[in-house]
Amino acid sequence: MEALRDTRRDWWLKASLKLMGSTIRRHWPLHQLDIKNAFLNGDLEEEVFMSLPPGFEQRLGSDRVLWPECGWKPVSLTDLITSISVKKVYHRATLCVHPDKVQQKGANVQQKYTAEKVFDLLKEAWSKFNSEEL
Repeated sequence: MEALRDTRRDWWLKASLKLMGSTIRRHWPLHQLDIKNAFLNGDLEEEVFMSLPPGFEQRLGSDRVLWPECGWKPVSLTDLITSISVKKVYHRATLCVHPDKVQQKGANVQQKYTAEKVFDLLKEAWSKFNSEEL
């Protein structure tokens, strides 16, 4: 059983490293890769970087889902500590992507579609938050 666990860990480690290598070679953006389980039962021999690479902050803005004219301002985790603050941020977010509001602002078809999908995800997340909060 121990040998199977070691084999599985080695496989995950190799697969994760191959994925990261392919991503780097193709110049794809890699924002987060959670592979902590691959390292739980073994020692790392590879170099691991614990800080963001230079220039990462500048590239981050190019991968946003919402367009600048929608009015959304990024929220920090410290703004989501209490239920009341989560509710305020939720309402602010829904105002930015509500289909009626987006229509009134003269959004194009792609923006309307994106806003609709984000709005649906927000409603789903809010429903889940409320059910877990009770």
